[in-house]
Amino acid sequence: MDIKELKTNILDLKNRISNILSFLNLEDDKNKIKEIEFLMKEKDFWSDIENAQKISKDFSELKENLDFWEKLEKEIFDLYEITKEDIEDRDVSLREDIEKHYNKILTDLEKKESLLKFTGKYDKNNVILSIHSGAGGDDAQDFAEILLRMYIKFCNKKDFKI
Repeated sequence: MDIKELKTNILDLKNRISNILSFLNLEDDKNKIKEIEFLMKEKDFWSDIENAQKISKDFSELKENLDFWEKLEKEIFDLYEITKEDIEDRDVSLREDIEKHYNKILTDLEKKESLLKFTGKYDKNNVILSIHSGAGGDDAQDFAEILLRMYIKFCNKKDFKI
């Protein structure tokens, strides 16, 4: 893809990220992080270990999520600026590097977008999947094994823990 097409794609991706960020309302997360940090500094925070662990886990998840989106927003902004400079400067072409970085950002965004679908009450819990061949004989057992391998490959591809 040529540099102008790449610039257009980067701009589209930048707008896509902006739309997601407006939906996520990260300011609420920033405020929650500040509240939790204040709470964690209190001297009796660890007196209730179970509650402290839950709060620490929530803090880690919020911080990780916020860091990801801020980093992604900065990366796409920087990439857009570099692309504009590359179009103006004909002496050096950074198209290949820009395209690689664009593809990386796109992949990271698509992974995170798929995780945004899991925002329900129980979506953070583990899943137990059982496959039984039943009384179908050898063919049913073979099919159950094929189905198991299919699920394992899917989970590995999506970076789920098995």
